[in-house]
Amino acid sequence: MIIHGKNVDFVIEKGDPSGIVGSDPLNLRKNPKRVLSQLKRTKIKIPYLQECIGGYLNNDVGSFLDYCIKMVTQVFIEELKENPSFITSNNFIVNINLIFQNSTHLGKYFDKLSGLEKALFRVNPIGIIREIVFYGRFNLSEIIYHEFIHHLRNCYGKNAYQWIDKAIDQLAQQEQRDPSKITYLINAQCIIFVLDSVSNEGIAEFAAQYQKRKRIPFEKHIFAEIIFILDLLCTDFGPEVTNKATKILEQSRAAYKIGSLIVATIVLHKLFSNNKKFYAWLKIYGVWFGRRTYNAIEIGKFYNTKLFDLYFTYDDEETDRIVEQTIADIYGMSHLGFLKAYEEACVNLKIKPFFTLQIYDFYKRECWQNYQALKREGRI
Repeated sequence: MIIHGKNVDFVIEKGDPSGIVGSDPLNLRKNPKRVLSQLKRTKIKIPYLQECIGGYLNNDVGSFLDYCIKMVTQVFIEELKENPSFITSNNFIVNINLIFQNSTHLGKYFDKLSGLEKALFRVNPIGIIREIVFYGRFNLSEIIYHEFIHHLRNCYGKNAYQWIDKAIDQLAQQEQRDPSKITYLINAQCIIFVLDSVSNEGIAEFAAQYQKRKRIPFEKHIFAEIIFILDLLCTDFGPEVTNKATKILEQSRAAYKIGSLIVATIVLHKLFSNNKKFYAWLKIYGVWFGRRTYNAIEIGKFYNTKLFDLYFTYDDEETDRIVEQTIADIYGMSHLGFLKAYEEACVNLKIKPFFTLQIYDFYKRECWQNYQALKREGRI
């Protein structure tokens, strides 16, 4: 297929949906009329979605699988047509791995198996149907856009923790020890991974919401999940600890929430620096206030109260350009550059930052000191 003058091939790896369709874990076949009625009410526009759900309701595995492939592939094609920058090679391969699980897992991009000439994604159609039928929400194009942002950063951005891998190998050779036993560095790698995940997921989450909804989300979230994970990595060592930390990070979606807020703060600073004014909707304690214009000082006051959600809209192409350029600039930032940009934005907006380089350095030092203490005691 030729898209924007480039050759794009789709490779579909399809799992076997017969077990999950036959057992109907979603219990959709108990009341198919209600399911179809719910689908109409949501007004969700995804190509082949109705046919896909129809195959599921009729326990027709072949039809269900065929329409799942058509549905997912068509949305990928539409995203590539709308966003030519996602095609990172003249001969580009989009590898889509379809899995069928009754879970909240929806999509994933595999950075280590991808590059300029190939992007590997995983998509869970059962999870998509689950979100639509039970919650009346889902934007497949937003999810795919989110994952393609990961692809762009993987190709053109910075990997925050590659140097730790080299450090582990070098130290293991010096001490003639198994690299998996260098527990301080493994935990330090995980601490860097936490921050890189905040940066990586935050950029993708913010960019997808901005592009698909044309708004700047400024949703307030507490940083407790990240602090808990960092505390865990500083006080105990071993693969079970790092596995637990990464699992908490994934399940809580803390990196998405916190990272998106940090990106929104950086973008907001850039916009105010260019004398842009905003129409915004403000929500405090669950109550929405009317649409009005806010300035930087007012935003800072709301930000520091920890009580608000704020949704910005814009009304000119220049704002759009500034936002997209800022997102592109963040692609190339390291995990430390990302935090530095956030702190600078907070200073200029008179906002109290919730995560800083000082906090990050504190956890790295704590990790090292605890490791040295345990080593002296002969426990590691």
